[in-house]
Amino acid sequence: MQLNECLGVKQKIEIKKNGDREFYVSAVQQLNNNSLYIDVPLLARRPLVLAPGTLVNVRFASGEGQFEFDAQVVGSHPGTIPFYEISLPKDIRVGQRRSLFRLGIILDAECWEEMPSPSPTSKEKTLPKKVKAKTVNISGSGVKISSFEPLKNGQQLTLLIKFEGAEPQKFLTKVMWTNREQRYDDTYIYYSGLKFVNISRKAQDNLISYLFKIQARRRLIEKAGE
Repeated sequence: MQLNECLGVKQKIEIKKNGDREFYVSAVQQLNNNSLYIDVPLLARRPLVLAPGTLVNVRFASGEGQFEFDAQVVGSHPGTIPFYEISLPKDIRVGQRRSLFRLGIILDAECWEEMPSPSPTSKEKTLPKKVKAKTVNISGSGVKISSFEPLKNGQQLTLLIKFEGAEPQKFLTKVMWTNREQRYDDTYIYYSGLKFVNISRKAQDNLISYLFKIQARRRLIEKAGE
């Protein structure tokens, strides 16, 4: 696979020195047959200083995949818009499919089964029964939730997830499985696996980008606590 087949100008990348743990965020300025030119990488407004000859690890997402490669810094170019020049990789490694990326995260949610439209002569409108839930983990292909009411396998539900720091989003889902666990007070809690149905590429990309940001924030907090 050639780099220009999966990476383009202005595309976001993450880069770190080999042996370091922290990735810095950058973007592609230019890509040709000899080199890759990128913006000065930043992490919380802190620039990554790279000397010529430094070995680096680069990763990025494109379409349905995550990719990474090792490269070497060729040089830096100061100016009005400073940038680094990086050698092209000998090989590109394909990582986990983006749709399979999964993050444990607890968010408020609710789900319901859409009711059939009332007849034109009907004066009553039947409201769907909403089940309050919590997310347990989320991926690009589905979500695991907990609730105090059981869901039926094969049931098609509208799921509303209330994201922290972002607008609530609705997803069409299908219940793939449900398990129950007994609690200390002899009541039951139900765990269900919901698969997204006909999720658009844009909605999936937005969802995974949100999860990546949460994961990056957690890593910064863990790093600060060391």
